[in-house]
Amino acid sequence: MIQSIALLLAVLLVVGLIVVLTTAHLLAEAILRPPRMTDGKAVYVLKRLSPGDLGLPFVDERIQVRDSAHPNGPNIELAAWWIPAPSASTGKCEKCVVFLHGYADAKVGSIAWAPTWHSLGYNILALDLRAHGESGGRDVTAGFFERHDVNELLDRLRSIRPDQTRQLVLFGVSMGAAVALASAALRGDPSAVVIDSPFADYRTAVRKHLNRSGMPTGVTATLAIWFAQLGSGAKFAAVRPLDLLADTPCPIMMIRGAEEDFITAEESRALDAAMLHRGYRFADVNWIVPGVGHLGALQADPHLYASKIEDFLKAERGEMKKDA
Repeated sequence: MIQSIALLLAVLLVVGLIVVLTTAHLLAEAILRPPRMTDGKAVYVLKRLSPGDLGLPFVDERIQVRDSAHPNGPNIELAAWWIPAPSASTGKCEKCVVFLHGYADAKVGSIAWAPTWHSLGYNILALDLRAHGESGGRDVTAGFFERHDVNELLDRLRSIRPDQTRQLVLFGVSMGAAVALASAALRGDPSAVVIDSPFADYRTAVRKHLNRSGMPTGVTATLAIWFAQLGSGAKFAAVRPLDLLADTPCPIMMIRGAEEDFITAEESRALDAAMLHRGYRFADVNWIVPGVGHLGALQADPHLYASKIEDFLKAERGEMKKDA
């Protein structure tokens, strides 16, 4: 009798372990390969297909970059939209901002911010990151491989449009914020980085996303994140925005909702401390918007949002505005 019970418990343990490992593997696949934004989804959710639906002129771009995840494989084609500044027809606009969207989104989502930047007189390049939208690539790695894609893309962009990219700003939202910081940390030429709703650590953001979606968390989530790194070759700890804030050699503006739900309270305090630790040696700004959550600042007050960014970009290097 005792032997039968022990055998049953052993079988249940093995079955449970198999279920946990299988679930973790499936979750890892979902983490690395979220559903892509399609035209149908864009029309249904965003009510737009292109910058033209926002009244903005644009040009389709396709840029080939090396796949740093698979150096011996084919190049990755990145899809983008070039949105010229209002003064571009005169050839006088030297300012360009590169849009980097969030997880499971695409350039069609990031152009929600295009009217704001267009009103500030910037040329815009809205990019589909690898494994998103119309771009190639297999896995989403929260900036680990994306930073190399963006680094090469920026070199190409400055080569193709040198007169329109003399002043280069990276603008990233959510996961795109991590990509922006990781990309800027590799370079010395961005004049500024603006990030909206960054997470502090991708692994925390994944756990919170799984929890909101009713998916398994705890040990299963930990295994899923480990499997995702193993399967993609990425190291999420190497591109933690919390750490990258110290490594980004240009002014940073960080925009966060006070009700942000993809970071913990401890991480929120750590992000504040990381900005303070930079010593405001640049025109750094840490703008926390009361009463809004993830990516809610623009919708809460578009005019104030544009004004805050404009003030930041106009600030002298090393000068911190008192009311920021």
